[in-house]
Amino acid sequence: MLHPKADVGRLYIPRKDGGRGLIDVETAFKTATIGLDHYLKHKEGQYPNQVLEHERSKAKNSISKNATKFKREVTMPEIQNREDKSASENAKALKHVSKMNNLKGETEGLLVAAQDQAINTRNYQKVICGQQVESKCRMCSQHEETVDHIVSGCEVLAKTEYISRHNNAAAYLHWSICKDHDIEVANKWYEHEPETVMHNKDNNITIMWDMPVNTDRTTTANKPDIIVKDSVNATCKLIDTTVPSDRNIAPKETE
Repeated sequence: MLHPKADVGRLYIPRKDGGRGLIDVETAFKTATIGLDHYLKHKEGQYPNQVLEHERSKAKNSISKNATKFKREVTMPEIQNREDKSASENAKALKHVSKMNNLKGETEGLLVAAQDQAINTRNYQKVICGQQVESKCRMCSQHEETVDHIVSGCEVLAKTEYISRHNNAAAYLHWSICKDHDIEVANKWYEHEPETVMHNKDNNITIMWDMPVNTDRTTTANKPDIIVKDSVNATCKLIDTTVPSDRNIAPKETE
């Protein structure tokens, strides 16, 4: 489903490039015509030759003439990809997309609209729609109410929603790490409740959750989300998660 304010052009961009992966009917018709013309010209046999002769006798709207016209309108890489892909490859790609994309259409449409900054925020109403409204955030009343601000910049939401989001992301990592070390956990990650200390069957791997670390120098950031202690290899990994917006990725990596 398409959000009313989402970018229509993004519908036809491939999923691997961040689009919705729909097929443009006009482009599909043109590439199919080009492919049919290529087939008739290179396929040997009585019936393809008869069809080709019949098409050549047409004054206009023949497959060959249309294909020549469409080749100038459709980019060559797209034509090449259409011709090279077999039916089995298309079926495999469709199966992969269906398996990976388990979101509802409404949810995916809302996410795409949010990425396009097309959600009906106060800033959108004032700047894009030209409405005479207050553009400050309804929660903190300090900054412009944009999608970016709501997702990761509101001081009021930081005390509740951001913490819950962070804990869910860290809990998924904890669940995955426990599974990798054969530690018994719930079947679904969202049912997993991390314990403060967990050990594997051989007691040589210790996984600690949200536990402070004593340091020689005083530091406020002494409580990583996950600590993985390997007694056999004498190693200790500190894992700290963050869920920043695009503008905060570099500062968070520095931290």
